[in-house]
Amino acid sequence: MTKDKFNTHIDSILDYYSYLKYQSDKKNSIYKDFIIGFIIKLINKIFPIIFRPFIKQKQSDILVVMTCEQNYTLTKHIWIELEKKYKINYVIENKKSLIKSIFFMPSTFKIPSLLRPFDTFSKLIEYKYKPKLMCIFTHYNLLPNFIKINSSCKTIYIPHAIIDSSYLYSNFNFDYYFVFGKSSEINIKNNSDKFGKSKIVKVGSTMIKNIYGEDKPKPNNKIIYFSTFTVGSEESITRDFDLMISWFKSNPGFKLYIKLHPLEKSDYVKSHTKNINNIEVYDKNIDLVSSIDEISLVITNYSVASVEAALRLKPVLVINSRLKDKDSDDFRDSDNYLYLEDFFLDRCSNLDDISNGIKQIYDNYDYFIEQSKV
Repeated sequence: MTKDKFNTHIDSILDYYSYLKYQSDKKNSIYKDFIIGFIIKLINKIFPIIFRPFIKQKQSDILVVMTCEQNYTLTKHIWIELEKKYKINYVIENKKSLIKSIFFMPSTFKIPSLLRPFDTFSKLIEYKYKPKLMCIFTHYNLLPNFIKINSSCKTIYIPHAIIDSSYLYSNFNFDYYFVFGKSSEINIKNNSDKFGKSKIVKVGSTMIKNIYGEDKPKPNNKIIYFSTFTVGSEESITRDFDLMISWFKSNPGFKLYIKLHPLEKSDYVKSHTKNINNIEVYDKNIDLVSSIDEISLVITNYSVASVEAALRLKPVLVINSRLKDKDSDDFRDSDNYLYLEDFFLDRCSNLDDISNGIKQIYDNYDYFIEQSKV
């Protein structure tokens, strides 16, 4: 990389860093940042000289850069298949691994000390694995930008959800940016703050295999609710949850299964469904496919899992008592995130809406199965 191009790239990284700080409204004290930065700089100047010779190198065709072990758990079917042909290694990028990397690789760039861990981590994984391809789960930090500087390999962003149009998904410093489908493309187009360029590739969900080619499922009385981690704490979400529970209490002919969000505390859900015979809360360890295999309908507010369930030919019903406003910047009002109401029924905001919505879907089940494929 020429010096001019290098300086341009560093300048763009610093611009993006300033943008993220502004958007996330993180206001650490200048004194605290100075102390942390000084410690990082001191460690990074001394210890790599000692520890770098002890790095064990491993040749890798593909390096999977995860943010947590769940990234692997949810997508392991992909890597198991690829391991038949390629040498794959896995690393986790988190605060611990970032800080650890400053002991092994020196940062030679003139950048703020707080950014050094991203630089050193990207140098460490390149030096240790020399991959031909990196599959990266992280999107909300500067690591992809430093990987672009420190590695010549191709990079792919692996999505864990639908891409929204917020600052959380503003980093496009990848060669290929995988997305679930049309809604992500729309949100990317509407995002006015994009840093970097990627080739957008529609791949469907990386966590679940669709069954479009298989026989159409037959409807039964089993329904699943994909919860959100704010049930019990956020007013509108809790109100919609209580509304749904009230409907099922009055309609014992239907069986409701509740799949908790991985980050959700289960106290509120379990306390408000206790002793209701036709409601069951799934154990958190149950996987997505197993949770929907036997059900006929999905109820949600805005869970990404509902889109993945549609890939398994499960129609979706939205319960959302907020007033719909397609021009709103809040996707909970506009539905401009998952776009569920563009493909299925309009949101249900009261008990009658829920009754009518469920009846309409069951009466026209084949039609809504076809909508699941759209």
